[in-house]
Amino acid sequence: MKINKRHDELSQKIFKMGNALVNEGTKKKDHVITNIGNFMVLVSGLIYDENDVNLFGELCAMFSAKKVLDSQNEGFIDKFENMNEDEIINMYEKLRDDIGDMGLNDTEDDDFDEDFNDDD
Repeated sequence: MKINKRHDELSQKIFKMGNALVNEGTKKKDHVITNIGNFMVLVSGLIYDENDVNLFGELCAMFSAKKVLDSQNEGFIDKFENMNEDEIINMYEKLRDDIGDMGLNDTEDDDFDEDFNDDD
């Protein structure tokens, strides 16, 4: 495998910075600094393989997307838990109508509450 000179330079710099952070975090007993250093050491090794860089980038993107969704949904579960059955049915029917308005409606035309009986 031919090593790209610039990738090698970057790898060495990232490794040195990561190693310094690991040492700092260990001395200060700060696990956040230590782990950031460990991440940098990992990245310094990934830099040599484009597929590894792409895969790691995708993993980071998925993690970022999860964090965004989590922050947007804070409190949503609390609101949902405090809803009564009629409010839940109305919310579902509104969502179904909105989906239909977007042209994505593949649901049947029967009412949501008809799917439930008193035994549920």
